Formats: sequence, C-alpha cells, structure tokens
Amino acid sequence: MLSRPWVVGPISELTRAIHVQGQFAGATVTIVSIGPNARVLAKDKAASSDTRLALTPGEVLHHDDLLVAMQELGLDASPQPAAGMPLAVPVERGPSVPSDLGYVSFVSNLWECGRYVWLKGGVPGAECTVSMGGATIGSDTFFESEGARLALSQPLEKTTVSAQQLVPMLA
Repeated sequence: MLSRPWVVGPISELTRAIHVQGQFAGATVTIVSIGPNARVLAKDKAASSDTRLALTPGEVLHHDDLLVAMQELGLDASPQPAAGMPLAVPVERGPSVPSDLGYVSFVSNLWECGRYVWLKGGVPGAECTVSMGGATIGSDTFFESEGARLALSQPLEKTTVSAQQLVPMLA
C-alpha cells in the first residue's frame, strides 16, 4: 500500500491550485474534500514528489472543505480518506471586505537592477502586484506559506517600489 501524500496549507477559498508533497513521480494524485460537501477537487499525474494540481474546471473551494490527497501508481494505491482524518487540511474563509486583506511585505532585499522579488503576508490564492513609479512591473498569486515570488518585467530602479494583494470580487 502506498503512503498518502499530504496537502500543503494554509489554503483559502481563493486558492485555485493545490500544493501536494510526498507522492511518487508519475503517480495519479487525487485531491478530495471530506467535508460536508465531499467531492473530488483535482486529479492529475504528478510530475514530481512536490507539485501543484489545478482545481477541476468549474470547481471552487469552500470554507468548510477538508482536503486530503491520495495517490495511485500501477495497481497500488494509498488508503481512502476517512471522516475526521487528522491530516486533512481545512480551507480558510476568503476575504469578504477589503479591510480583510491587510498588507504584504517584501522578504527579498530590493536591489537596484533586481529582477525578482519575494512577498509574504498575502491571503493564499490572492493576486499580488509589484509597482515601480506607479507602473505594474510584476504580478503573481500568493501560495500557502511560501508567499509569492515574482519575476519583474524590468529591473528595479532608485524610485518608489510598492506591493499589494488584490481580490477581484472586492475591487
């Protein structure tokens, strides 16, 4: 029997791709909700033991979902999930008003000529942007505890650089 991969959190209702670890490369990974609305959320072949699976088209996460991952490789499979599993990852509520968003911060140093930045403090699944002199020079999605790592469209200059997180439904 294969071991069960684990879902990496935190995860919010805004999350559209779920980070899983511990599966075999080439295994088919299935992510399910064992919450009140039990269902399959994502299923795909894993490229590596650390990967992200996009949610099935049309599927969204709800704050009462509890997420569990399973894997199948050939005729072998990890155990099926059971209610009350201690390794299930809960889904956090998404922001409902702009004041729920808070501020993001730069983890990386802002070096002149820098082409990449690392941000923390965002809601998992929220979009973030980096602006320089009022123009957007990078955008990405916040992921779990990793934050967001952005490639910039131009090198940083000696001017004001800012970052923010955005949720379209609150704009």
